[in-house]
Amino acid sequence: MSNENLNKEYDMVADFLSRQRVMRHELHMIAKGNFIKGELLAYVDVLLQTAKPVPWKKDAVSWGFDAPGNMPSDARVDFFYIPTYISSAILIYAAMNYPEEVKRFDAFNAILGNALYTSTLRNFEGHGYDGRGECRAIFKSVGINKFLEEYPEKCPQFTDLWNKKMVTSGREQ
Repeated sequence: MSNENLNKEYDMVADFLSRQRVMRHELHMIAKGNFIKGELLAYVDVLLQTAKPVPWKKDAVSWGFDAPGNMPSDARVDFFYIPTYISSAILIYAAMNYPEEVKRFDAFNAILGNALYTSTLRNFEGHGYDGRGECRAIFKSVGINKFLEEYPEKCPQFTDLWNKKMVTSGREQ
């Protein structure tokens, strides 16, 4: 690989990491209630407008930073799945805390269901020692267990996989 290509790749990774940090911060602020309702609903609107179909899976959407085929598998976790987990978590928060307000978005339920489906495509596995830990933390920050109790049908694949992989005999792993 030439130095020019290496520099482009380095710049791309730096950009993706920066974007992911911003998303994590926004999720943290939302989960802690440090936002104005109107700003959250505007953010939800942007998420709904920027959800991208996953070409190889029907009924799947993502907020990945690039096509997964353009990345090695460990980069897919960081730059395809984690942005999708974070965006899905923000939509879950909005659904749980502002159910009447999200009804005004025609595509809200379909996109949330499709995003949750996308979140299952890697079986919640990340990379490294505790691959599921990052996924678990993102979804737990917005009360995923309560959400799944109230809306198990939103994405049955997600509900089943969460209960199988993340919850055992009523105790979370």
